Amino acid sequence: MSKWKYVEYSLYDAKGDNGFYTLRKIKSYNLPINIIIGARGYGKTFAVKKYCLEKFFNNGYKTVWVRDTEDAKKVLCDNDGKKFFEDVPLMHLPDYNEGAIKRGEIYVNGTNMGSVLPASTFQRYKGNSFQECKILVYDEFIREIGRFNKNTVWETINTFSTVLRSRSDAEIYMTANALDQGDSFLEFLGLNLRGFGFYINRDKGVVLHYADTSDKFIKKTTKGIVGKLVVNTPLEKNLIESKFMNQGDLTFTKLPSKCRLVCVIQGFAQGVRLYQCGETYYVTDDINGFTYPQKRFCLSLEACDRYLPVLPQKIRKRIRENMEINNILFQNEFQRKFFINYIFHKFNLP
Repeated sequence: MSKWKYVEYSLYDAKGDNGFYTLRKIKSYNLPINIIIGARGYGKTFAVKKYCLEKFFNNGYKTVWVRDTEDAKKVLCDNDGKKFFEDVPLMHLPDYNEGAIKRGEIYVNGTNMGSVLPASTFQRYKGNSFQECKILVYDEFIREIGRFNKNTVWETINTFSTVLRSRSDAEIYMTANALDQGDSFLEFLGLNLRGFGFYINRDKGVVLHYADTSDKFIKKTTKGIVGKLVVNTPLEKNLIESKFMNQGDLTFTKLPSKCRLVCVIQGFAQGVRLYQCGETYYVTDDINGFTYPQKRFCLSLEACDRYLPVLPQKIRKRIRENMEINNILFQNEFQRKFFINYIFHKFNLP
């Protein structure tokens, strides 16, 4: 297997660009696949979008902008691409006048600049021609640990193949917030991130920047409304300090005393118990299927009967909200994956 070179690098003392991210360092490695992982709001997407626009104005390069799902694509394309173009005036590009997205096609100053595609339905676009595409951007390719509909490596690679085919004259940029070190694409690359800096694999043509945040950015963020809200909470290291949420952060070794049983979710082959202690929830195996009959629920109408009702909507909502903020802990990784795949993926809770 080809080897990765790790170059320790910190942006903490960065002085330029008002504390926000720039592409200067990662571009210096001159590799075709550039992956940037850093805190939300740090300017990763902004920097990549600005680069794409500059290459369009200066060289005529077209861009294919990829999001993971049809819904994510729709958010960018709604209202003529208002969300996609809302930060472009802040780039102060002298050649830019106006931009819009029409039927998934990106237009700048009335000229086609590229397309927006969802990775989840790459098959629909196999017949399309993207020969003029020089830049492919996969924005937010890593999703939170608690989310069930992550894209697979298969979808990601096939999207790349659909757009770029066998060409070697294009660039790929992938951006993500620091959320899940167990992402399948990072595992596919054979990457185990151990610290902030650059990970370079010239055999694969890949450079990944796991970016810490500058002191200037941290101070600016923590003074904001949301920053004040998350300081000294479990979300601080992820949203402000740009640290990964590992699977180990979502497991526990001993159930705290004085936990309250919320419910028992009974599956076809395995059940789980959901406990609450303070503001945190804990999931354990259901070791005795004959206990707590009044707390037992199933997830579908097909499985329910007079003794086993469907899980109430208010509990489903509570589970969903706490999964979104990684506030549910599990006994082990196998149990966590079962919980996500069975309860979320199969039944699309809530």
